[in-house]
Amino acid sequence: MTTPSDRWRRIEALFEAVHALPPGERAAVLDREGAEGDLRAEVETLLDAHDAAGGFLMGDDRVAGDARLADGDRLGPYRIAGVLGQGGMGTVYRGVRDDGQFERAVALKVLRAGHGNVPRFLNERQILARLDHPGIARLYDGGVTAEGQPYFALELVDGE
Repeated sequence: MTTPSDRWRRIEALFEAVHALPPGERAAVLDREGAEGDLRAEVETLLDAHDAAGGFLMGDDRVAGDARLADGDRLGPYRIAGVLGQGGMGTVYRGVRDDGQFERAVALKVLRAGHGNVPRFLNERQILARLDHPGIARLYDGGVTAEGQPYFALELVDGE
């Protein structure tokens, strides 16, 4: 018997296998992977939503202007120390403040170049600045990259 979590893992695996492909090439891969019936319909619904969102839902690498920072690069007083994840608006990096003032590990969220939703990103930053709750990462800092993209530094929470 297939559990709901097993089913979701299968849907997720199928989506991951085909979402970056051109739409015309997806059906052949889904056929080869044995995606049928309701399972296939759910994957296709996710693909339709992903395509309609222009990659916003998954941080599609095909979006222009997604220049990644490399380990050791500087972002204001922070040194990049790896990628933590990528989302619809940009990339979250592990960073370390090491400008001689003090050291602190942080999560650095950087808006993707060319994303165009700067007001939403800045609004998120402002909301985080007002929040004080043990279940929400604290905002430490914010700024703009050399290329003019806004970023903010958050409390780094290790784990999922």
